[in-house]
Amino acid sequence: AASVLPQNVVYMVQREQQRNRWYWGGPEQAVKDLMGPAQVQTNRLAIRPNTEARATLSLRDLVGPEPRGVYWIEARMLRADGKEQGPQAQCLAVVTDLGLSARLDPDSALVWVNSLQDARSVPNAEVTLYALNNSELARGVTDSNGLVRLSFNSRHPEERPLVVVARSGHDFSFLPLD
Repeated sequence: AASVLPQNVVYMVQREQQRNRWYWGGPEQAVKDLMGPAQVQTNRLAIRPNTEARATLSLRDLVGPEPRGVYWIEARMLRADGKEQGPQAQCLAVVTDLGLSARLDPDSALVWVNSLQDARSVPNAEVTLYALNNSELARGVTDSNGLVRLSFNSRHPEERPLVVVARSGHDFSFLPLD
């Protein structure tokens, strides 16, 4: 598991959605370059070929007692000789108390940030709207009701809104807009 830095959420969302797997050094290099330090856990499973196996991954054991944020998780299989067979499964995992809702208009987005624990509005959360090409379209801070309106001017298809990222304290989350 590796923590995803907020400015790299656009690339990782595109990768997870099978839109963009290109990176100058390959997918493995992207994980090294665009993430925080990777934490590795190895589970040895005694299974027969072509059978389903399940294992548990505890982010608390890997990154600490409060694993807030977005993580890239890969599960790999090792051959009997110990060599990797490549990624078997991969996903973005979000551990957060920030719930995001957004309404997208042609030239603005209304975003509401609330606590998932108690549904209360989250005031003073930093909210950023990113485009498909990873450019920042708009940025704002939520009001006392957890709302912020982000205005933008999107003239080209690659500048269309793709994802909203919200930060509050040490917590952050994202919402794909597709």
